[in-house]
Amino acid sequence: MMKTLRFFIVIFFGLVFIQTRAQGKFTKEEKARLKEANFYFKITDYLNALKLYRELYMVDSISPDLNYKIGICLFNAGEEKKDSEKYFKIANNAGNKEAGFYLAQCYHLQNKFDNAIELYNKYLASKGKKDFDTSEIHRQIGISQRAKEMVRNPVDVKIENLGNNVNSQYPEYVPLINGDESVLIFTSRRMGSTGGLLDPYNRFFEDVYVSKMENGKWTFPESISPAINTATHDACVSLSSDGSTMILFRTNQNLTSGDLYLTMLEGENWVVPQLLGEYINSEYNEPSASMSEDGKTIYFSSDRPGGYGGKDIYRIVRFNNGDWSLPQNLGPTINTRQDEDAPFIHPDEVTLYFSSKGHATMGG
Repeated sequence: MMKTLRFFIVIFFGLVFIQTRAQGKFTKEEKARLKEANFYFKITDYLNALKLYRELYMVDSISPDLNYKIGICLFNAGEEKKDSEKYFKIANNAGNKEAGFYLAQCYHLQNKFDNAIELYNKYLASKGKKDFDTSEIHRQIGISQRAKEMVRNPVDVKIENLGNNVNSQYPEYVPLINGDESVLIFTSRRMGSTGGLLDPYNRFFEDVYVSKMENGKWTFPESISPAINTATHDACVSLSSDGSTMILFRTNQNLTSGDLYLTMLEGENWVVPQLLGEYINSEYNEPSASMSEDGKTIYFSSDRPGGYGGKDIYRIVRFNNGDWSLPQNLGPTINTRQDEDAPFIHPDEVTLYFSSKGHATMGG
């Protein structure tokens, strides 16, 4: 009898200890860890912040603030944004209204548009200071309403995966194809990259790969050239129709910024990429570009000041003497207060494709 009683007493006090710990009674060491995590969070180093927050979550899993911050980290730096949903739910149910806004974003990405709109309206009606202003909330509500309509009336298209000859377990993106569709060039973060190094997010650095169409199938991709791929980020951006001119994006050695480069195919070899001029590259971010069929115009995106907001699309023109013009903003017909990016000028040179967060978007 005494042994049984002693057993239940141990269990009882063990549960009391767990309960106390779960209510945020951090040790001195854990408080220091929280301070460090909050520092990383403040400078938007979400990956390092997440590692520390997850350790503290084992101690205090019901903290609204901790759940909210884990949600933000996963939403911005996780593999899947929807992984943040359960954390935002806990924080939102505990009264963290900012978590409600992000939970609405999670619902939107899962096509739960009515749930998203309900939360946006609740956020709109909430009192006190908010991280997002009224115009942004109405914009998000409009995006969800537009998404409902677009999903209700889908476009009939067929999407085929290129298969495991081209695709790997790692990310592949920015596919570029020449005019006769015989050469495919793309960026990948796969194992075996030049240098074999990992970036601060523990992912392989980007390299450029090439695959060729042979007997109706794409060949296994190869690293495009030692002249192009380096130990850090090298990504393809644009390819001319004849496949002989390519624009690349490269980061600098300390990974704080990057620039656009131009390379040419001479025979079967790509030449060492040359930095495009200061009229394209600036101290700001220029992530994408597209060259016209005749090679005399480059369209590119940039978040430099003086635009309409976020990233804008610009163009420069090459003069007969080989010099490039000053950049020209394409104006408010194309650019909005939100991001415009990834321009692609069609070979007809009158049709421009681009991505936008501002033009009748369904979001995500």
